Amino acid sequence: MDPVDKFFLWDAIGAGAEYLSKDAIFRQPSQLAQHQRLEAKQKARNAMSEVVLLRAQVERLSLATAALWTLLRERTDFTDDELVDRVRELDLADGKRDGRMAHTVKECPQCSRKVSSRHPYCLYCEHDLRTHGLEGPDA
Repeated sequence: MDPVDKFFLWDAIGAGAEYLSKDAIFRQPSQLAQHQRLEAKQKARNAMSEVVLLRAQVERLSLATAALWTLLRERTDFTDDELVDRVRELDLADGKRDGRMAHTVKECPQCSRKVSSRHPYCLYCEHDLRTHGLEGPDA
């Protein structure tokens, strides 16, 4: 293959078009547009599938959370107000009231690996991070 053919072949591949001959015949614009529409539809289907899976996961987590709270409330003297206060406290732990729990990453003083602040022990060397003030808000 001569250098000109290689150039056209590379240019065709880079542009997402088909190289058909030495004359570098590319897809017609309408074919390319149809291909792009089909690709976009497939990406949208994939995104919707992911949304369905995430919704199911949220539902399972919501159910488990409700079950845990009802058990705690029945077997202890915790109140709904205490739960709400704790949720607010955890929400504000990162300095923002945004309904999300942000976990910071710290360095373990023993092995120097990165560890989430939500863990009381290093996942790598099992060093107790609570003695160094590196634990999360619930420790």
